[in-house]
Amino acid sequence: MPSRDDDIETMPEGDLMALPAGNIPPGLLTMLWARHAAAIYQRHIEELNLELSGAYTRHVMLYPGQSLEEKRKREEEEARRRYEEAMRDVQRRSDRLLSDIEFREREIEMHR
Repeated sequence: MPSRDDDIETMPEGDLMALPAGNIPPGLLTMLWARHAAAIYQRHIEELNLELSGAYTRHVMLYPGQSLEEKRKREEEEARRRYEEAMRDVQRRSDRLLSDIEFREREIEMHR
């Protein structure tokens, strides 16, 4: 028959976390907390990955603005802003070139 220590060491995570504090031998308390912390950490990582992928509707791990949809929206807005700025630059250069051409044409007319 296995001892109580063996049962705790091989017990599944769910059962281990459901144990009342008084049923844990003092020598195994450190091992229990280490396994408990690892299980909680793994759950948090899985929940964060689900939220980041958009497969999880509850957003408890992400701050506002960290969801994929909001991130994609910000990137689209930034791309649109860069495009509009590039178009304004093209317009300014075109206007400047047209102005230079008109100036040169007036100079040529004056020298004739």
